[in-house]
Amino acid sequence: MSRPPLSPLVIAIIAVLLIGGSLFVYFKFMPQGGDDGPGGFETTPPPPTLPPPTAEDEAPPPSIELPNLEESDETVRSLLGQLSQHPSLTGWLAADELVHRFVKVVNNAARRESPRVHVPFMAPKDEFQVTEDEIRSVISDDSFRRYDLLTAAFVSLDETGTAQFLRILSPLFEEAWGQLGNPETFDEILAMAIDNVVTVQVPDEIEVEKQVTSYRFADPELEALDPLSKHLLRLGPDNARQIQDKLRRLRDALQLPKATSD
Repeated sequence: MSRPPLSPLVIAIIAVLLIGGSLFVYFKFMPQGGDDGPGGFETTPPPPTLPPPTAEDEAPPPSIELPNLEESDETVRSLLGQLSQHPSLTGWLAADELVHRFVKVVNNAARRESPRVHVPFMAPKDEFQVTEDEIRSVISDDSFRRYDLLTAAFVSLDETGTAQFLRILSPLFEEAWGQLGNPETFDEILAMAIDNVVTVQVPDEIEVEKQVTSYRFADPELEALDPLSKHLLRLGPDNARQIQDKLRRLRDALQLPKATSD
């Protein structure tokens, strides 16, 4: 007997890591410049581990004992660290209130808003660059390459393990979402967030215009896009399309509804 479809709730972490981490990174067009415990009796319990993958006709894996939401960071780090060995992931997981951050980023994405305030630690360190000639200026490939590691880290996540991981943690996401007090269900918001990313048309090249202290998109249609779409485009065409493809595969595997324009 096949396993029933997973609820959209179980992909909250995926949505955040793949959307939030790569697509919602804090980015702004900038001009070029520039021991044991006391007495040795206290011990630390071993970190939780993910159960081995199960076949489609087997029962879902048993859940682990979850901590309180406000004390869940170490559990999230331990479990998520088993899904990818990419070095960038470790640094990002050093942030606190991970479940709260993930849920807020998904909420922002569904509303096409910038979630930069929730993930400032993902800001690119190198400067924004353009390539200029006598006629026009375009975003340089060097600027896009600033996001290569981000994209590689998200694409490297094991999809089967990530879905299992999200089933285990789903009660924490339900609790965090309830605290926001929004009228929609989390399922609705999650589906909206993914559709908002995968339906963006990504151009092969982006022309920009110099402002006094920054740049803007030269194409009025691109400049008029919402903050979410602009963040995606600034990753560069290769990175943006890799992330969109990953999200489509995850959405299809979890039987989420898709936008008619996708």
